[in-house]
Amino acid sequence: MKIEKQNSVTLGTVDEDVVIVNCAMLSPDPESRGVIKISGALRVKGDLTVRGSLQASSVETRGSLVVEGDLAVEDGLSVKKGALEVSGSVQCQRLSVDKGLRVDGDVRCIAAKSGGAFVVGGTLEANEVAGGSSVVVTGDVTVERIAAGGTLRADGRIEIGELAVGGSARVGSGTIETIAVGDTFSSRGSVDVQRVRVGGKVSLGDSSKVDNASVGGSLEAGAGLNFGSLRVGGQIRLAGDAQGKEISVGGRLAANGSLVLSERLSVGGRAEIGGDVNCDGDIEVGRDLAVRGGVRAREVSVGSSLRAEIVRAERFEIGKRGEVRSPVVASEIVIRERARAGVLYGIHIHIEEKARVESVYGREVYIESDARVRSVVYTDRIDVETGANLASPPEQVESLPPADDVLD
Repeated sequence: MKIEKQNSVTLGTVDEDVVIVNCAMLSPDPESRGVIKISGALRVKGDLTVRGSLQASSVETRGSLVVEGDLAVEDGLSVKKGALEVSGSVQCQRLSVDKGLRVDGDVRCIAAKSGGAFVVGGTLEANEVAGGSSVVVTGDVTVERIAAGGTLRADGRIEIGELAVGGSARVGSGTIETIAVGDTFSSRGSVDVQRVRVGGKVSLGDSSKVDNASVGGSLEAGAGLNFGSLRVGGQIRLAGDAQGKEISVGGRLAANGSLVLSERLSVGGRAEIGGDVNCDGDIEVGRDLAVRGGVRAREVSVGSSLRAEIVRAERFEIGKRGEVRSPVVASEIVIRERARAGVLYGIHIHIEEKARVESVYGREVYIESDARVRSVVYTDRIDVETGANLASPPEQVESLPPADDVLD
């Protein structure tokens, strides 16, 4: 059936292919209850508005298509040189639109592509989705792969395999296997993500989980973050308690709660922790470490200053001209040149030249020249270089008092 150059066309049920050329409007006949049913293919040349719902085996248009109802296509839906607008829902196998796509209802298909914006007012279910400029979905999203050249916004519950966006992405809550975003990614609620690669900023809701994250700029997370590896170039801000495998941040780390790590903490600049820090591996801070609670780790190395209730480690080191404003209990303690420290309790304690220390309790103690120490209690050995200043003679004992007694 071929229809040409009519302003208004009326169809009901058609058992063959339909070709419509340069017709402005297609309406269902009164007996079809608002649905046009075409058992074959529908081919359209020119812009067309359908005043109701449309069903066909396939649809191909050269021009924009507006459907004022639902659109159901058994096979492919192709809109060339135009846009697609549907006030109801869309169901098909493959959907391709050269310009923008806007669906007020749901979209269910295998693959969907839009050269411009991709806007869905309901839910979206597909294997692959691509929007040339932006993708916006108000409802839930279940997609294997979704890509947008500019921005993505998914307000509902999401279940996404791969998310790739050139600019920024904002989602509600749910699961994502892989995130690759050029600028920013944010979630309003909790998300469970396996891999994150973001060039700019990441912001995660409360109780989120991230297995592996690589972020060029900054990362922010709500309370209860559970993570594997976080590698961030700029800064990390955690709103509450967090636990994971390792953190590596080039600039600053700020956590309002406690932090538990199974492997490593590396901070290039300053770290501020609102609770305790427990790390089964090493803690390395380039500048300052400020902890409201205690610090426990295998090795603790701080460049400039450390403030905490107490530090417990196998090995502890403060850098040159650094300052330790907490007692330290460690097997090996190194106080670098011109650094300052309070109470040190350990097995092997080395105080470099011109350092200043209040009290030392150790098995073996070495004090370099020009260092100043108020008191020393040791068991096995003490070496004091010429020029070192001890306010009182060192006291040798058979065994050191318990660390808790000394600290009290």
